[in-house]
Amino acid sequence: MDEKIDRLNKAEYEHRLMIKAVWYYYIENYTQQNISHLLGVSRSKVIALLERARQAGVIQFNVQQDSGHRMEVERELLRVMDDPEVGVVLMTNRLIGLCPDLVYDLKLNRKRPLIVEVTDRHGAGQLSDAITRYVKDAVGISI
Repeated sequence: MDEKIDRLNKAEYEHRLMIKAVWYYYIENYTQQNISHLLGVSRSKVIALLERARQAGVIQFNVQQDSGHRMEVERELLRVMDDPEVGVVLMTNRLIGLCPDLVYDLKLNRKRPLIVEVTDRHGAGQLSDAITRYVKDAVGISI
């Protein structure tokens, strides 16, 4: 009976140790070495605790859908910006909205290709309204 209690206590101790390692590593941004000193275990034990936590589902990595799309858009945009065959890049409002800082930086610092924002089905009317206002202000006629 005492052996069973000892095994339960050891399992509970290991679980608590795992939770602490996860907390310090992912929430408090401690290094594995710092955690090993804090918990009084080896660095390899900390690595094993973090891996066990990941396998047990204690740690779950979730990339938000927009973040994944943003990375795809940025990667593809940088690829076409370096292609000497591309002269104009058409981007929808929504795509530019995913990585506005990169688009702004590229527009300011690169001569080619030209990045042109176009409206999409989600922003219908916004661009045409802007063009209408621009023509009205520039030329002085209503369209």
